[in-house]
Amino acid sequence: GLETAADDNVVKPFEPIELTARIKAVLRRTYPSLKPERETEREHEPAALKLGDWSIDLKSRRAVCLSDATRSLTSAEFALLEILAETPNTPVTRAHILDRLGAESDRYIDRNVDVLVLRLRRKIERNPDLPRHIKTRRGKGYVLDTDDGEARP
Repeated sequence: GLETAADDNVVKPFEPIELTARIKAVLRRTYPSLKPERETEREHEPAALKLGDWSIDLKSRRAVCLSDATRSLTSAEFALLEILAETPNTPVTRAHILDRLGAESDRYIDRNVDVLVLRLRRKIERNPDLPRHIKTRRGKGYVLDTDDGEARP
């Protein structure tokens, strides 16, 4: 199929989320003039966050660890943090995160989100096993908790 001008191939059984992400990727390649939602301006989005030892500037996409200058966030980790910061204290579904990450790359699948959350927790949280900032809401998704007094926009 790929040799006869197909853009992609999905093997059965497949996850509906992966199929949706692949369709969106083809649409982005076909219609590059359409801007992804993440590029639109959001006035309600905080300019900066303080999460424990981290100071995060969402406008300039910089994250600085105040206690350890050698740690830094990857672009995927920062993208996840940005997605969660758009709606602090509100659960964000794995499907929504995958959709938003898919706007940057076609390489993500459903469980990659969990691994990305784990990697981000290991860097930002003092104790990743008992997270204070990036929490899981069972059946609802992940939430950036800014209510505990230590994390604040």
